Amino acid sequence: VEDVDKAVREYQRKKAGKGSSFDVDEFYYKTSDEMRMLFGKYSGALENSVKIAERCNLELDFDKIYLPKYPCIDRQPKDILSAMAWEGLRNRVQLGDINKYHANKRKYDERIEYELSVIDNMGYSDYFLIVQDYVGFAKAKGIPVGPGRGSGAASIVAYCMHITEVDPMKYALIFERFLNP
Repeated sequence: VEDVDKAVREYQRKKAGKGSSFDVDEFYYKTSDEMRMLFGKYSGALENSVKIAERCNLELDFDKIYLPKYPCIDRQPKDILSAMAWEGLRNRVQLGDINKYHANKRKYDERIEYELSVIDNMGYSDYFLIVQDYVGFAKAKGIPVGPGRGSGAASIVAYCMHITEVDPMKYALIFERFLNP
């Protein structure tokens, strides 16, 4: 995982079969004795690390969903998401990705409206914008991105935003398997 993370940060492709750039076998929590041996010569290092650890206090409510916020300056995330989804639909139609759109316009439009409503009501607008941001970044940098995986491929909004490359309407995929209101 570390070598993939490094490749993404440095805009490089990871070569298949090439191992990690960390040629050590020390990815574990060291014992107190090992830490004393490594850092004991630095006055206060061990004591200060304990002080720092004692100051850390994180409590998570596991009944709550924690999602990051997308940085928006002048519009709400749901409005940005909606604009991007509709623009993406127009783009997909122009590219010929959705070749039966005009015959099924009402179904596509209703599905997008429905999905946008569910996404907003469940508080996932920021999530979609963040995923679109990093998928778009990866594609722009030539970093391979799959066509979509799992139940997320059932979202026409994700498809219109080029997060996925599978038209869920064409394959009658069920959005509620992804987000079930």
